[in-house]
Amino acid sequence: MSEQKSKFALVLDSNADEANKRPNLKGEFQIAGEAAATRLALWSGTDKNGRFYARGNATPPSLIAAATATVNDDAPKPAALDLNVGEVALFANTKATADNKQPTVYGFARRADGYIRLAGWDRGGSITGTAEPYRPEPEEKKPTPQARHTKG
Repeated sequence: MSEQKSKFALVLDSNADEANKRPNLKGEFQIAGEAAATRLALWSGTDKNGRFYARGNATPPSLIAAATATVNDDAPKPAALDLNVGEVALFANTKATADNKQPTVYGFARRADGYIRLAGWDRGGSITGTAEPYRPEPEEKKPTPQARHTKG
């Protein structure tokens, strides 16, 4: 029996356009160990520098559970990003290259219990990758005066 892994997947909806206002990216993410996936619907575009971004909605597997959940406002959040519960945002990873194999897109979804970090690779017609609860990088601690003390 294999261990369940997280997943994140988006596909392009070629029927979406300005006239029907449908999201042009659809997919889902699922955290390892959770029974059901969260559906995603995003509208993509390019920023003033020509970089990809997408914003949209994250629909939980159970609307009743989501509607009655207590929102954890103390959950850590990514710097300079404030999403409402049920929103998702993706961005192009400007540091990704063919050599370093970093994800080509990254982003976050907001659930009542906190933020979910999404990372994916453009596979030509789809984006696939991983989803995990957001845990900020620990800040580097400066040595305390006791730690810098040397024997004299």
